Amino acid sequence: MLIFPFFLNLTSCAEKIREGYIIQKIYEPETTTTFYVKIGRVFVPQKTTTPEKYYLIIKNENETAKYIVSENVYNSFEVGDYITFNPTEPDTTNDASSSTLSTQ
Repeated sequence: MLIFPFFLNLTSCAEKIREGYIIQKIYEPETTTTFYVKIGRVFVPQKTTTPEKYYLIIKNENETAKYIVSENVYNSFEVGDYITFNPTEPDTTNDASSSTLSTQ
């Protein structure tokens, strides 16, 4: 049983590619979900909102990677553009909005 969690830990440490061609752009709109919580004998509606998200899928010769980017970055690039992510600090959130981007 200890081998499986260890294997997951090793695979999650792989370095994500930092440059390649944009092969897909994905936009997920903001969503609001209502659910009900029972308080005593009364059900009270609760709402949660998930903000909109913008993704760029990039590919080099061997790998693909999915980055969450800002709306501005998303609108600055088209499918087929070559992009390089140069993070100013280690990428822990997969968010390219705080990175320096360049095209070639």
